[in-house]
Amino acid sequence: MRVLLFALKRALRKISYPILLVLCAGAIFLVSLDAAAPSYPPAGVCGGDGSSAAQRIMSCLTDNGFLLFDDENEMVHQVESGALDCGVTLPDDLLLRLESGEMDGCVRFVTSPLSLIPDRYRSHASAAVFREYAPYIAAAVLEKGGVMREEVLAEYEAMFAKGYAFSFEITTADEESAPPVGSDALVIGTAALLMFAVFLGAPTDDVRGNLPRRIGAKKMLLMVVLPRELVIAMLAVVAGGLGLVLAGAAQWVAPFAVYVLLLGALRIVLMAVVGERERYILLSVILLASLALCPIFTDLTLVMPPLRVVRCILPPYWLWLAADSPLICLVTGCTALIAACGLLLARWRMTDKMWIFSFQRTMNVL
Repeated sequence: MRVLLFALKRALRKISYPILLVLCAGAIFLVSLDAAAPSYPPAGVCGGDGSSAAQRIMSCLTDNGFLLFDDENEMVHQVESGALDCGVTLPDDLLLRLESGEMDGCVRFVTSPLSLIPDRYRSHASAAVFREYAPYIAAAVLEKGGVMREEVLAEYEAMFAKGYAFSFEITTADEESAPPVGSDALVIGTAALLMFAVFLGAPTDDVRGNLPRRIGAKKMLLMVVLPRELVIAMLAVVAGGLGLVLAGAAQWVAPFAVYVLLLGALRIVLMAVVGERERYILLSVILLASLALCPIFTDLTLVMPPLRVVRCILPPYWLWLAADSPLICLVTGCTALIAACGLLLARWRMTDKMWIFSFQRTMNVL
């Protein structure tokens, strides 16, 4: 306990790291305020004949990001200006078209060069219209078997009134490999990138000098390095967890703690393998690669799917892996931490042997 308190005093003595953590927590919270807004412009819908079918279509579309308009010209103007991504106009004879089966071109779909996801909105509109057309398809088939058309339509109306109608859910093809889409996405991405940069970039003094040789490598590891790394990790978890809670993403605190454990193991490995200058260069390269490959930023894996393998080995992406498989990542983190400590001890002992060999060679020359 005394060793941890001493390590905490050393960590707080250099005020730069705690300040950076506080700024990270604040940044995560501020990003959540911006992420709460829709990521894409909404779509618009107007028209219809006032029938129950038209009202159900309107209700379905407004539940999926469409805004209701009374004036078609106003809706078209907002689509052209980019305020709306696209627009849907229902015909005045919608019910007659449903009854007669004349559905070709019955819905007018308006887009502009500024439209971002018109195909997604078009899918929702098609699903909503097809749901209303399905009873008439069933009625036409059952009518050949002697079932009255009015009976079939009445049964469907009763089902619609009770909320038993089928629905469509539009999803992406690679939903299993992508982070959740929504207000949490930018928050989690920001937390992953900021904590990677601040935590891995924290100073690692005393571990590559003569101190391991003076007090012994094992004592150096147990009394200096591990307590200090534990304190730094605890401060990172507290700061990041506070930012996630304030951002309304408290469910990500546990995966975030596992993520910090993985980063801690990587941090110790970097102590043993590279110097401080090389470490900062490596951090910069990984950050740029993460911005290009993480799905919430510029996802180049959509153009080159094999890059998904590279994305999984990037540390900022480990936060999503920790959320998908927390137990596996926890075991992996603990194992990696033990292996990293062994690697650091081996590095110190190798350095010590090289120093002794160099000293003996100097003495022989003298």
